[in-house]
Amino acid sequence: MKMPWTREPVQQPAYVRPVNYQDRMLEILTQLKIQNEKLNRTIERLKHRGKELFEQCVRAEQEKDTARATIYANEIAQLRKMTRTLLASHMSLDKVVLRLETVKEFGDVMHVLGPATQIIKQVQHEISGIVPEVAHSLRRVDEMLESIIIE
Repeated sequence: MKMPWTREPVQQPAYVRPVNYQDRMLEILTQLKIQNEKLNRTIERLKHRGKELFEQCVRAEQEKDTARATIYANEIAQLRKMTRTLLASHMSLDKVVLRLETVKEFGDVMHVLGPATQIIKQVQHEISGIVPEVAHSLRRVDEMLESIIIE
């Protein structure tokens, strides 16, 4: 009779192939590029939405509906703040990708990975409220980089 608090033993694979440095760097670079592209698409969506709101704001102002124009203007201001934050994050991730590609080619790992992880953590913190899925993926990338540094 099986008791509900007992667990079945988990079958472990007989051999786990160790992942080498180049494969992990390639995976990290791929993940960073994917997340950077997601940020780029989000930035473009916000810019497009900002243009639409600006046109509506102008239309409301022309119709002498100042209350509605004020609401649109405040929304535009919020969108522009988020866009600036995302643009700064996008550029930071671009720099990290460039550094990591350089490391991949030339092998100077320790001087680059430390600052790269700090930048990723900062970007993750900045965008966590705006684009949480990208922030979560960046946390995984940061963990992978930390594992490379530890080894």
